[in-house]
Amino acid sequence: MLKAARLWCVIFIVTRPIAACDILAGFPYAYGRVTYAYVGQSARVRRDMQVEPFLTMVKKVTAIILVLMTTAESEGGHLLAEFVADYLAFYGLGHAYLVTQDRESCSDFNSFTCIEYSASNIVPTSRLVSSLASDKDSSLVFLAKQDHSALLEDLNRSVFRSAIPVFLEKPIRINLSLSLDSRVYLYTELSNSISLEETYAIKNGPLVTNQVGVWTAKSGLQIDTPQIWERRGDLRGVALIDSLLEFKPLAEYIYHGKNLIGATGLFVDVLKALSERLNFTISFASPADGKWGSLKEDNVTWSGLVGVLSRREADVVTCGLTPTAARYVSRSIIGGLILSSH
Repeated sequence: MLKAARLWCVIFIVTRPIAACDILAGFPYAYGRVTYAYVGQSARVRRDMQVEPFLTMVKKVTAIILVLMTTAESEGGHLLAEFVADYLAFYGLGHAYLVTQDRESCSDFNSFTCIEYSASNIVPTSRLVSSLASDKDSSLVFLAKQDHSALLEDLNRSVFRSAIPVFLEKPIRINLSLSLDSRVYLYTELSNSISLEETYAIKNGPLVTNQVGVWTAKSGLQIDTPQIWERRGDLRGVALIDSLLEFKPLAEYIYHGKNLIGATGLFVDVLKALSERLNFTISFASPADGKWGSLKEDNVTWSGLVGVLSRREADVVTCGLTPTAARYVSRSIIGGLILSSH
């Protein structure tokens, strides 16, 4: 039931010819609460909008697209909508995107941006959802009782390894590719409550699943351990490789004859303390080229310690590696510890 409606007029000016396929690729998904505004090859999202587009297309250098849009609020009491709203409020997140194959279901999620798609054509939606992966202030909700397998497969190594919260109905029909940073939550809808679990992987190992909490219409969201890294404080004995070069007193090799058997030093001692606290083991190695790490002539690949991390031949570097601007872009640096992206 519509409570209010407003009319918007938006003019997009594109300073290049637009192919018909650019426009038509987005239009099947422009009738829900999301509109695609094509500027070059990019897609932009307009939140909380229902769209009825009128298109004027000029086949020369400049094309003008006129879009008339109406926004509307609808009444709805969907349990999943209330649960996600409480989750966003609990963690101070700003917005949620609903991914659905049914336009009518959007009316139950009047505060969400509704991304409607067809299972027979997932490419535009996959690109759009992948572009949202860096939006840590939002979340993605895949509507229950729909088969999202094809789309989830396409998103497996991008969105699910990012830090954006993703809510999926349990059970999952595909093999998820997750990392320790993954924010993938599995929900189960019951008659008047929703059970919530999280799932992630440690260094490409088997999936780890923890019970996070439960939501009820009466009591709201109940989470025993709200902080994610308190829940993931046990790395379950995973073996990590520390690559380093000697830089006394920060890092120093320990040899048995000619064999490298360990290391010591200020940064190494910090890593050893972390291993005891977080339950992981360490083995030590050094880069074959004996270099600290610089960009090679192709301006893409790295030598030395940074190259070892980039190729995931090591998980962490503990030594006096200077944090240059280029190295910050390439890796995550925490004090003297430089971490890979497992």
